[in-house]
Amino acid sequence: MKNLHGIYAISDEKLTPYAIIKEQLLSACDDIVCFQLRDKSSDDLSLESWCVELGDICASFGVNFIINDRVELAIKMKSNGLHVGTKDNGELYSLDELKCIRDRFHGILGVSCYGDINLALQAKSIGANYVAFGACFKSQTKQNVQQINLDIFNKIEGISTCAIGGICANNAGMLKKASMIASISYIWNGDIKENLHKLRNSWEENG
Repeated sequence: MKNLHGIYAISDEKLTPYAIIKEQLLSACDDIVCFQLRDKSSDDLSLESWCVELGDICASFGVNFIINDRVELAIKMKSNGLHVGTKDNGELYSLDELKCIRDRFHGILGVSCYGDINLALQAKSIGANYVAFGACFKSQTKQNVQQINLDIFNKIEGISTCAIGGICANNAGMLKKASMIASISYIWNGDIKENLHKLRNSWEENG
């Protein structure tokens, strides 16, 4: 599998509908290191077959397949990766809960840390593989979230970092300290390959 440095694509129920998601993923796989299946509506059982199909596509390109928030599904499917943010009730995971997840799930583990360096240090301490910080910019997907101070990427070492939130070719160059840059809207709207090339060029030229 690819290392944790590059572009991290995240699915969206409207922008990547299941009718065309496989074709969209195939268009993206040459230019990404991670693909996250993010579905807030479907039940775990209905997602199992999609985890197999999308996971197989990712594996054929050496892309890390990440399941968002569904701990039990990721464990059952032996997913390549799992990303956790908040629990179903909206609360953050405690340190003990993160330890339990790490003990049970043996793939790539990512943790949303928003703009909180202490959360990131906790995630690092339990053996997470990367931490995500955001929103970095105003986001079309999550319009009401607070933007973070980008200096946070300078404050943690020894773990991969992922920037998320409103990232596009116009601002990716401001994230040179991030190990990965994640995007939803910018990647899937329009020509996927062209969008990814613009995003990568902006990030690498300025970083």
